[in-house]
Amino acid sequence: MTCTLELQTLLKDSAYKLTQFSDVQIQALENSIIIKQVRDKATPYIVCLV
Repeated sequence: MTCTLELQTLLKDSAYKLTQFSDVQIQALENSIIIKQVRDKATPYIVCLV
């Protein structure tokens, strides 16, 4: 299942920031997030872009 999920939501309680990335890069990454059911819980995944 593909999902539009904001990275800021995923990073809200972490020390990571998105300031080093452009809006285009952030949007591309957000568009590639998929949600999988793991132990009956929706868990976001992404394929490594490196």
